[in-house]
Amino acid sequence: RHHRSQEVVGAAEHLGLALEVHLLVFVERADVRGSAGVQDRIELVAVGAGGQIFRGRDLAMTLVPDLIDEERFFTDVAATGAADVCVVGRRGEVFHFDGVAWRGWSPGGADLHVVGQHQGAYVVGGDGGRVLRRDGDGWAAVEVPTEEPVIGLAARADELWVATPSAVFRGDGRRVEQVGPSCAGGGGQLVVGDGVVYCASPTQLRRWTDAGWE
Repeated sequence: RHHRSQEVVGAAEHLGLALEVHLLVFVERADVRGSAGVQDRIELVAVGAGGQIFRGRDLAMTLVPDLIDEERFFTDVAATGAADVCVVGRRGEVFHFDGVAWRGWSPGGADLHVVGQHQGAYVVGGDGGRVLRRDGDGWAAVEVPTEEPVIGLAARADELWVATPSAVFRGDGRRVEQVGPSCAGGGGQLVVGDGVVYCASPTQLRRWTDAGWE
């Protein structure tokens, strides 16, 4: 689950983090053992300027020093679990944590703004309409008929959804086609819940229907 809000920034300031927070992702874990057996817990991951990554629970955040670099700027993070975390940023940088170490997956090139998953593979999007899908040890380009920056990614069943500031696209993960305009207000953040695609703008939250956004 992603969360962008002033509350998040306030939490970072409360912790004294030298971090311009861009995204938080909650990672479900099941490795806290007690008398009742395995229990779930939630872990928080925050990324931002300077290659900083913080992980922890609630406000007990710990800096991950592995990727610190003043030239780095992380813009998004996605995860399926504590041992499967992917961060993206400027200059086409991508890093993946496999539970042991952070490994470079960077394709280089244009800045990347978003990362998500589709059919079990990580997908990243950025400037110039660039969308890439992780394919083995490399990346495969997803065909997107736009040169606008990609600011939203989501998956619904077998569909990959892509958003830019002015349009929304849908396809099979290899190619996407425009299905409508972006939601009003210049938004493009996409999320799927209960099989429904939602689009968030600074002022609205709308859902997709066969007739378009409502």
